Amino acid sequence: MTSDALRRRLPTAPRLVVLALAGLLVIGWVIGWAAADPAAAHGGTFPDLRYYRSAITGIDPPAPGVSISVAADGESVTLTDWTRAAVTVLGYAGEPYLLFTPAGVDENVNSLTAALNNVQEIRTLPSPSAVEPGRAVWRHVSTAPTFTWHDHRIHWMTQQRPPVVAGDPHHPHRVFDWAMQLTVDGRLTTVRGSLIWVGEPSHRRWVLLLAIGLLAAAGVALLLARARVAPRADRPSIGRGGQPNRVGRPTSRV
Repeated sequence: MTSDALRRRLPTAPRLVVLALAGLLVIGWVIGWAAADPAAAHGGTFPDLRYYRSAITGIDPPAPGVSISVAADGESVTLTDWTRAAVTVLGYAGEPYLLFTPAGVDENVNSLTAALNNVQEIRTLPSPSAVEPGRAVWRHVSTAPTFTWHDHRIHWMTQQRPPVVAGDPHHPHRVFDWAMQLTVDGRLTTVRGSLIWVGEPSHRRWVLLLAIGLLAAAGVALLLARARVAPRADRPSIGRGGQPNRVGRPTSRV
């Protein structure tokens, strides 16, 4: 091989190494995305959170001046009181939990709801000494007429999938309907909603398998590229005039 041909060939192998390494990085990212546990909240406690959707379906009777919304994944509720009247959010046991007034928002810290909302995952009920029934203890939590809180009524509460989802995770399902009660200037109002399983993508497994196959192919390409770069021990060096240098045992003249 001439020196010009050798110079043209050598840059190709390093480029193959760079391309193979870049391919390995991209494919590794795809595998990580496909295989990752989709838990994004609750500190990673609840899997599949991205596949749930919680939404309000109705308010009966309507409450003009009260704006209420829920996060799509069911992580939080936000209520704003524009009525200038008292609005009370009732808790899990029907006790007063939040009080909205023109002065802002107060939380009843001596309530079952406040005790349960202090933890993301409910394993056991609070001890009886944690709550004194029938006595509200209000703590001012906001000077604005709006407040956002975590509410266990509007999302799935366990790590296991609902039975209907476990049987068919790739299609949408209604998991359950939920309800939350308010009093607006003394009048009882019920906010209703639903938790929906939107369906787990069926192509996720195939993406993972394809990425693994591409990773193996990129690994083979990397090995081949390294083999082309590595110098051969038996390849003679090129001397002047393009002639190989001959290395051998010296001969003595007689």
